Amino acid sequence: MMTRVLVVDDTDMLLRAIVRGLARLGFSVEGSSSPVKALEMLTFKKYDVVVSDYQMPEMNGDELCRKVREAAPALPVILMSANLDVFKVAEECGAAIALLKPVTQNDVRDAIHKLIPPSPAP
Repeated sequence: MMTRVLVVDDTDMLLRAIVRGLARLGFSVEGSSSPVKALEMLTFKKYDVVVSDYQMPEMNGDELCRKVREAAPALPVILMSANLDVFKVAEECGAAIALLKPVTQNDVRDAIHKLIPPSPAP
């Protein structure tokens, strides 16, 4: 079964790149440029991990992370940012992993695999 990933980033170009890259790597991926919409998506669909930007206009990633933790405590969150504070913020909000931007699709894949090891090939 493919790992289901929700990617949240207000920068459309980066969002599309991460979604496409993870899909090529074999993940089932959906993206949202709105953290508010992402929270709605979480109520209707099941995901295995949320990958979110930290600094966004509607709601910062740490607030999104806290809301995800309240709604689905077992759902891991990976927080990304170009801001070095991302490591401290991730720890404070309960994110499982913090990534410093710029990130590659392989960086995100490796972080996901730390949380959800890939299934062995049949």
